[in-house]
Amino acid sequence: MRSLRDIATDLLLVGLERPSRHYDALLRGDTVRLLSRFDTVSSGRAVNLLLPHAIPSQTFAGVKTALLFGEQLAKFMALPLRVVPFRDDLAQLMRSALRVRQHNTRITAIRDLCPGTNDVWIATYWSTAAALQTACQMRKLSPDKVVYFVQDYEPGFFPWSSDKAFAKATYHAGFRLVVNSEPLARYLREQEGIAIEEQLIVRPTLNHALLREAAGKRRAARYPRIFFYARPTKPRNLFELGAQALEIFSRAAVRESEQIVIVTAGERHKPLVVAPNTRIVQLGNVGWHDYYHLIAETDIALSLMYSPHPSHPPLDFAAGGARVVTNAMNDFRSNLHDNIVAATPAPEALADALLSSMRDWRQQPLLPFAPPRFLGSDMASVASAVASQLCERSAGGA
Repeated sequence: MRSLRDIATDLLLVGLERPSRHYDALLRGDTVRLLSRFDTVSSGRAVNLLLPHAIPSQTFAGVKTALLFGEQLAKFMALPLRVVPFRDDLAQLMRSALRVRQHNTRITAIRDLCPGTNDVWIATYWSTAAALQTACQMRKLSPDKVVYFVQDYEPGFFPWSSDKAFAKATYHAGFRLVVNSEPLARYLREQEGIAIEEQLIVRPTLNHALLREAAGKRRAARYPRIFFYARPTKPRNLFELGAQALEIFSRAAVRESEQIVIVTAGERHKPLVVAPNTRIVQLGNVGWHDYYHLIAETDIALSLMYSPHPSHPPLDFAAGGARVVTNAMNDFRSNLHDNIVAATPAPEALADALLSSMRDWRQQPLLPFAPPRFLGSDMASVASAVASQLCERSAGGA
């Protein structure tokens, strides 16, 4: 039976993304809808996990991780989990796809929500946190009943704007913050002055079984196989920077190799400008199992993201035995893994890092499975710690 997390991710990927340019109106509407639900309070208790109305593609993987956290927290608190999308069509699609209730989980449209006075709330994206922040300001809810599951520095998704200010404000709403990865927690401490408990830092969830399998399937190739995580419509993935780096790298690399193969995946894109004897293969969006096959067939990966969160592709490829070049962001993307080099985000520096990685590959073409170094605690430990804190608070207030 497929999990709720897999179903939700599939539904999001097949076309439920909405444009983010109307956040102001959506945020007001979502906040009003949430506030209206406090007029119909129930006597039961549950964990309510909110999914945003407009779901940017940056957060697709984050939705899956948030659902895992919600399931774990509800389990440790011995409470039902209510997944509450702000969009009624998403709620209906998730209910239809799920069919069978799993792990005491319900899909509840916001219009059908009847919260309990002692419910626990999970914010999954800044807009859901903003709606809960307003509910707290109107004394509909206490901030100590809200867990804010932070998976990126989301003000960075926006230019200087009201949305950026709203997103920054949510970090100071008095919620209990659970943060995905130690580098992101450190960035929040330094940029926002937030105190974040070490036991509430969760490491990125990797599929060790499939990555170990990918590493075991590796075979030495005659030519270096380069992977480029290409997402031209996502500015923070630095597509143009990566494309320029590959052009410079290819012109230097062909002097040392008869041929180079560059495979791109993520999104379709304009043709790359590269040196002769460089073969380009565009895959576009790849499925789950094709992704792990790609890891097994990659010697060097170029995966960029201008964010303090390490992001999954660099960690996945490095753990699966590939050498990885990513961009530095001060020191927040450094020392993630022995197989990852964080280079200055400039075409020449990234090209030099790729060239150095190719030379290292020639000396040692096969690397074993190796999970990343410490990036936080496992999901179950963090969920257990949060559950204990919430139960202690509930007992103290009784």
